[in-house]
Amino acid sequence: MTDLTIATNNNLLPKLEVLLFLARQPLLPEQLARYLETSEEAVQQLITELTARYADPAHGLQIVNISDGYQFATKPEHARPLELYINTPQEFSLSTAAMETLTIIAYRQPISKPDIERIRGIDSGWIIKSLQEKELVEEKGQADTVGRPVLYATTEKFLRHFGLKNLQDLPPAPFLKMRESQDIIVEKLESPAVPEPEVAVSGGAEAAAEN
Repeated sequence: MTDLTIATNNNLLPKLEVLLFLARQPLLPEQLARYLETSEEAVQQLITELTARYADPAHGLQIVNISDGYQFATKPEHARPLELYINTPQEFSLSTAAMETLTIIAYRQPISKPDIERIRGIDSGWIIKSLQEKELVEEKGQADTVGRPVLYATTEKFLRHFGLKNLQDLPPAPFLKMRESQDIIVEKLESPAVPEPEVAVSGGAEAAAEN
């Protein structure tokens, strides 16, 4: 191996490590070569070197080959702490924007993304996705409108998180008391009262009414 090859590998090795660490599924050599902007042969050399490094007992992770792809995995002897962590309910916090969006969904469910954004006045796609990842919101069919947008509703986990038996236990709008002791104002959820139209009465009708 030449000095240039060693220098190149030293530069690419940490990049390969980051890719494998962040990957949610095994990455094929051709994918890694494309991301690292190098050859598949160089990728194989890098994989061999990185695999040898993580074989050291000082590391809790290892590189595994799954269906010709590569990915980080926990070494079997260190699996127990991970199992305990996964099976322990995790607390999480919600941003003001997330709580506002969740409030809208809770009180107007099932509701579509366009309707949520109409109420908030801002794009809410990434917030809805985050709420789905936290399992507080789920898809509930599609609306019978143009484009048939997806409808969203709250989940059982939403009820457990906020200590509710069912949706009927939701506090009345315009406030929803959150666990973080923050009040989210949802006045926009309240449809403005539409005044009843005045009926024009002719003079003859008025006279008849008076009589």
